[in-house]
Parts: sequence; structure tokens; C-alpha cells
Amino acid sequence: MAFVRIIPLADAEPLESQLKSIRTTGTDTFHLDALVDTSILQFQIDLEIYKPIVIAFKILSSENLSLLPYIVKRCKIPLFAKIWKKKGKENSEQLSRKLTIDEVFENIWYRAEHDWFNLCKKLRSGDLTFTEFNKWFKTRDPGELRKELLLVDNGVKAKWVDERIYQVKNFDILRNCIYGAKVIIRVVNEFELKQENFIQIFDISKVEHVEDTSMKSLDRDLLETCSILREITKEQADCLEELIKCASLVKWLRDTMKGGLKELQVFVDLASISAGEGDLEIAKVNCLHSATTGYAPLIFSLGNDCDAKEFLEKCQDVWKDLDINPQLPKKLSDTARQLKWLKSVKKCHGAIEGTTLSQAEAINKKGVYRVGNLTNTPLLENPVLSDVIELRVPHKEGRSSSKDRYYRYEQLQDLQSRLMLVTGKEEKGKDDVERFMLILDSVVRLGSIYQKLVSNGCVLFSHWCIQIICNPSSTVCAFIQFRSDQESQSISTRMDEENKDISLVLQHLARFLEQCHSKWLDNIDQTRDTYFCLTYFTIDQIVILQKELVKAETDGGPSPLIFHLLSAVKKGCTKQDLAKAIASIQTTVQTGNNGTSSKANANSTMEKSSKNIKDVKETYLQKIDESSFASVLEASRKIRPNDIDRERCTTNEDQLMESPRTTLIQTQANPTSVSIKESLISRLDIQSREETIKEVLETLEELWKMFLSSFTNGVSDYLSVEHLGMILNKLAETGLNDIADLNIFIYFKTNI
Repeated sequence: MAFVRIIPLADAEPLESQLKSIRTTGTDTFHLDALVDTSILQFQIDLEIYKPIVIAFKILSSENLSLLPYIVKRCKIPLFAKIWKKKGKENSEQLSRKLTIDEVFENIWYRAEHDWFNLCKKLRSGDLTFTEFNKWFKTRDPGELRKELLLVDNGVKAKWVDERIYQVKNFDILRNCIYGAKVIIRVVNEFELKQENFIQIFDISKVEHVEDTSMKSLDRDLLETCSILREITKEQADCLEELIKCASLVKWLRDTMKGGLKELQVFVDLASISAGEGDLEIAKVNCLHSATTGYAPLIFSLGNDCDAKEFLEKCQDVWKDLDINPQLPKKLSDTARQLKWLKSVKKCHGAIEGTTLSQAEAINKKGVYRVGNLTNTPLLENPVLSDVIELRVPHKEGRSSSKDRYYRYEQLQDLQSRLMLVTGKEEKGKDDVERFMLILDSVVRLGSIYQKLVSNGCVLFSHWCIQIICNPSSTVCAFIQFRSDQESQSISTRMDEENKDISLVLQHLARFLEQCHSKWLDNIDQTRDTYFCLTYFTIDQIVILQKELVKAETDGGPSPLIFHLLSAVKKGCTKQDLAKAIASIQTTVQTGNNGTSSKANANSTMEKSSKNIKDVKETYLQKIDESSFASVLEASRKIRPNDIDRERCTTNEDQLMESPRTTLIQTQANPTSVSIKESLISRLDIQSREETIKEVLETLEELWKMFLSSFTNGVSDYLSVEHLGMILNKLAETGLNDIADLNIFIYFKTNI
């Protein structure tokens, strides 16, 4: 019996006994008058509307017995079944015993029916709160929920069912939106944004205890308003909450850094400088950089008149950083605790700014740059920028004193970096900084190309030095010297209408030196084409050979390490091999000096050497063809490697022994690189006069052309590239003779 099954907390033993008796007897043998009241059958009745009166259960009144079909039908609805069981459990616990059948009808049925009626009424109207709804409906699956709600109206579709499902579906969204809305409103109030621009968010934030609000209050208009906040997660809202907690830091950043993110980056760099190398200080700077950069859109880009849409766009930028760096709120909190330290850094920043700007101003007014050979070193070897750039700022203009301030290249770089940090947000000192930067960039460009010229062996500039006057009111802006002593003549440069600042003049000079460097490399390439042995060496190695081979017949001689380089053209080259090579080309050089082209003579010499090698090979091959191996071996014993061109080599060696200083070096003994440069400058008739940069460039161009022609024959302290090529070719010639002999012995070993 269904009734017995649906009242588990009631004492149904009497009913169960009667039911068991009926089942035991069987309905076929059980008397009908024991089941129903048959007295009514004595009268004529309409069988269509006849309902029998059950009398089998004596303990049930006829009224209660008539209610049983309704109870069974109701309990098939899950919602009513929950109410029915809940009421039964409450009454049983209250009486501390099972209920009687009559108590079930009196205390459970009528109350459950009453609660059921009220609950259905609230469901249909939407007056049911979300707390009550969650109490009776545990599922959130839209399909299952729809089935349960439809049973309230006996399975008939109703509009209210769709409304309740929509509201339940958006309930969690609303709950998150309310939390986010309240945080946003606190941001609006804390940072004094216009409240009228956030009306919708204010409406959402006014929803208190969303669980206790009626379902109908969650209408579509409110949910559409929530759509602007529906994507906000609790983590994102907490990120904004941390911004409110750190309001003092945010306001300080806004007040002190009007330049926004750009000035913040400068401040971070200065804080990094102030931090030094300590782990704790470095951690502070990293935390500052990460936190302030992540929150920058809300710190610097948020105006007081922004609306909700613009505000949320700024928030999205912050939340993107939050996704990458979940510790962003904590870092902002840690940075806020260091506000006192940040203020001290800012104060120090102001002092650095003043000092740095005053240095730039002093340099622009009194500074004197020197670029070139600063120490009058005979030959600079692989100079770096710190070797060729110097700045002096005199304590008193026109005088040198111990109070003068000197800057090397590294110090100028540091000053430049500090100027880049402290400028940009104010106009004060901006012109001085820009002029300092222009001049320094031009000076560095000039120093860089000078460094390349010297490193590549262009001796015209080995003692070159330019003095640059930064004072804009000075008539003369630069002095160009080709020797670093005071007696050397100099080329003075003055301003003109077209070039009104020293930075422009320096750009012209740098461009000229760059052209010289390009022409110098072209000259070396052309010489390589004539003297092929030069191709075995890099430019740096050629410069080393030029400096060392010129010492070949001095008392000290070249470095022993030089012969390792020369082995590239003459295997196992010795000092004697080098001396012979130098002696053998002496006549060629002298002939060239008397009017014959040295390059032509060099080519002729190489052609002769090639012919000699060919003759040697042919002689040996002929011997092999005509004789047996024994006769060839005998011939090889008579012809030694040193026998090739022995007569000529012996003659040169005798001359070398008789007059060891009558060599190629001697032909260069008188002039030096310095003396030739001074001679060239004297020939240009440079007087102590001031010239425009255009006139100076014309003078320098003429000097360059004279240098290229004069240095072809070399000087006593620096071997020319051509002479070096001739020596290398001569060494290669003897090396080829050795190769010819080696090939012959290979023939012997293989029994050819």
C-alpha cells in the first residue's frame, strides 16, 4: 500500500496487520462485505459515479480514508515529498516517538499541504528567496530543474518556470558581481572619481545579502547591468581591493610623478642606482618595478572624470598582468610598506638632478674635449675610446689649475646616462642637455673612427689630436694638430653662418675621417692585388709586420714571435731568411726610387721566381726520364735546395755581410712618419689663421692626397704596405723553391 510506504515515521503496524491478513486470505475468498460497505447496494445506484466505501481498515475514519488518494498523488511530486518527510521528521523528533495514523493526518498532512500551497505560490510569483529555493532544490542542472518545476503545475508549461531557471542560472554571477561592484565603488570613493559615471555599478552594489532577496528582484534589467561586471573574478576584485589598501602609495606616486609611466621608469632606474648591490635592496627595486608597472594603468592613466567603461578597460590591463604575475597585489602591498624609503630615493633624485644639470651646463660653457693621441705615444696599439677621448672643464676659463675637472669616456657615459634619467619631465635645463648630448655623440663618433684609422695602420693620424671648444661664444671652435706637442702647427677652425655650433663642425670632421678610413682600406686592397702574399694576413697582422720588420736590421731586431707570422709565406722562416729577402729587394727599391715603378719591378721579380721554379722542376723530371733511380738520386745529392739561385743569393749575402746597414731600411733611415707629416703640413703653408670648416676640409683633403703619395716608399719608423708586400713576395719565392724540392723527393719515395 502506497500510504504505508510514504509515512516511514508513523506507527503503521495496525494497517500493516490488516493488509497482511487480506493478502493471506486472498481476494478470491475474502468476503466483499469485509472490504467495503455493501449496505448501499440495496438501493438503486448509478454505477458510473459509484465509489465504494472501504471498511477493511477499521482504524481509519472515512474522512481520512478519502484523503489517501490525494496524499499518494502529492507524494509523487518530489517537492511535496520533501515537505511531507520534513514535517513528519519534525513531529516525530518533537514527540520522541513514532506518530499514530491519526496524528499523521492531523499534524503532517494539513501542515504539509499548507506549506506546499505557499511554496508553489511564491515560486509562481517569484517572491521566493534564493535561500529558500536552495533549501528545496539541490540541483543546478537546467533540465532536471525544469522537470521538478513543471510538476508544480501538473506538467503544464508556464512562463514563470523559464524565469526561475534564468534567475537561478545567473544567481552565482550576481553574487560575484555584487562583490566586484562594492570593491569598485570603494575605489570610486577612495580616489574621488565622479559617482554619476558609475550609476549602474552603484545599483548593483546596493543589493544586500543576495541570498535573501526575492527571485523576482533578479530581473533581466539588473542582469544586463551585471553583464559589465560578470567577468570579474574574486581574484580580480581582490586585486582592486589591494589598490584601495595602498591608497597612500598610489596618491604619492601620482603627486610626485606627473610624467606618468615614463617618469616612473626613470625613478625605478634611480632607485636601482641607490639600491647598490645588496640582495635586500635589489629585491625592493624589483618589487617596486613589478608592482608599479602592473598597476600603472590605474595609478597614472585614470582620470577623475572617467566612466565605468573606461575604468573597466584600465582594469583589464591590470588583470592581464595579474594573470602573468599572481603575486602582483602582494608586491604592491610590500612596496607600500617601503614608502619611506621611496621618499628618500626621490629626495636623492632631486639632488642628483641638480648636480647633473649643473655639470652639463658647465661643460657647454667651459668644456674642452680632446680626441686623438692624448699622450703623444709614438704608435698607439689597438686603442679604445677611453684612450682617445678626454674632457677638461677648467675651474677658471683660460687657465689650468689643480681644480680643473677631468672626464674620461666612462665618466662621460655615466653623466650621459644620468642626464637621460633626470630630463624629460621638465623644460628646465632641457636645452643644455640636448646640446651636451649632440656634442658628446659627435665626439664619440669622431673618436670611434680615429680609433679605426690608427688600428688599421694609417700613420697620418698616429699623432693626430683635435681640441674642441664647447663655449658657443668662442670664435675658434677646434684646433687640429698632427703632433701632440705645443710646437706643432695646428689647423684652427671657426664657426660660420652655416655651422653655428661645434656639434655640426664635428659631424663634418667625422664624415671626412670616415671617408679617409674607407680610402685607406681601398688602398690596402689594391696593394694586396699587386702583392698577393699580403692576402695571407689580416689588417691587424699587416700593421704588426709594418711595425716589426722595420726593426729587422737594428740592434734589437724584430720580435722573435714575428717569424711565426712569416711562416705563412715561408715555412720555418728565420732571421737569416728575412735578412736575405730584405737585401734581395734593395736594388729593386732603389731602381723604383730612380723612376721605375716599384710595383712593376715587384711583378717582374715574381715572374722570374716562378720561371726559376719551373726550370728546377723540368730539370729533375728530365733526369728521372733519362736515368735510373740511382742516377736521379745522385743528381739530387748534387742539387740542394739552397743551390737554387745560389749565385744571386750568395752575392746578396756577401753584400749584406760587407755592409749590413746598406739595405731597404737604410733607404728609409732619414725621414720618419712624424717628420714627413710635419713636412707635408709645412708644404701646405698652414699659418696661425682661422678657417671655416669648409676650408679646413679642403686643406685636410689635400694633406690626405699628399700623404698617400709620400708614404708609398715608407719611412724609417714604419714600413710601407708596398715594401712589406715586396718582402713577403720574396720570402714566398724562396718558399716555393723549397716546395719544388719537396715534390721531387715525393717522386723518389713513390718510385715514380
